[in-house]
Amino acid sequence: MNKGIMWVLIALTCTLVVVGQVGCRPSYAKAMDDAFNNLDLQKNTKLHVEEYWKTINNQERTCEGMVVDVQRNRSGTEVFVAVPSRITFRDFNVVLTVSDVAQAAALQRRQNIRFKGLLSNYKAGRDGGVVLSLRGAEILK
Repeated sequence: MNKGIMWVLIALTCTLVVVGQVGCRPSYAKAMDDAFNNLDLQKNTKLHVEEYWKTINNQERTCEGMVVDVQRNRSGTEVFVAVPSRITFRDFNVVLTVSDVAQAAALQRRQNIRFKGLLSNYKAGRDGGVVLSLRGAEILK
């Protein structure tokens, strides 16, 4: 094989590996990233966060993450999820309120899932990190 072609193939392969590790995320993840970034009190003023929340409250979001825990309480069944690219609070940064108890009970810790739901609440810490709550959430697998 010609050395020039070989180096081009090597460079192309390396580029694909790097892009696969840091980019090429599904387009739906951008909306969730925007929410995390705009609600972060280390990056934004309190007024910005409050006004931004008004624009996204009750909007649907889809994302991927790893199951941390599943619990049942007065408000229903909650799935605690860590979106690995974001700062976590007590190992999670998303709380899903789901109606399908059987599906939630079948989830395993550290299982990767894709989910969607309506933004219903947030908690932003002064030290960074945001926890988003989604109601009416569905596990999409």
